[in-house]
Amino acid sequence: MKKVIIKNIFEAHLKYIQDKKLLGACHLISASIYMLLKESNINSTLCIGAVRSQDNRFFDHSWIEIDGDIYDATLDMPLKNGSLFPLVFASINLYTKLKTDLEYGFECKEGFEKDTERVLNCNLAEYSELSYINLWNLIKDVGKIIDLEINPNRFKERYGNIKRTLIIR
Repeated sequence: MKKVIIKNIFEAHLKYIQDKKLLGACHLISASIYMLLKESNINSTLCIGAVRSQDNRFFDHSWIEIDGDIYDATLDMPLKNGSLFPLVFASINLYTKLKTDLEYGFECKEGFEKDTERVLNCNLAEYSELSYINLWNLIKDVGKIIDLEINPNRFKERYGNIKRTLIIR
C-alpha cells in the first residue's frame, strides 16, 4: 500500500508539472510531495544539496528521500539552460529502469548559488513567500488531481516551520 500511495503522489506532481509547464520547480515540488507523504503517514526527508552527473556536471537541487531511496520528480523540466536528466523514483532512473547514476548530496567545493542558500536557510512558510508560485495553493491544486480536499491554511500551520535537510555524503 505504501508504494501505491507514493506512486500516486509522485504521478500527481508529474501531471501538475506538465499541465503548468513548470521549469526548475524542484524546491516547490519536493516540498509539496513531502507534505502529502507526511499526510499519508509516510516518513520522508525533504532534502537539498548538490547533484552531480557522471560527466561531472553538477547543480543545486531539492528532492525527497524515503527509506534511503531518492524520489525526484523535476529532473526532466530544468531551468532554462539547465541540463535535462531522467526522473528518479525509488532511486531508479525511469528511462533506463536502472539505478540512477546521479550522485545526490555531492560535496560541491564552490558552494551553493544565492537562491539555493536562501531556500536552505528558510522554512516552508518563508519559502512560499519568496517563490513565484504559492506553495499552499500548489498543494491544493495537486490534491485535486488525487481527489484530496486540502485546506492550504491548515497545511501552512502544520508544515510552515519545516526546513529542508542539507545532504552532503
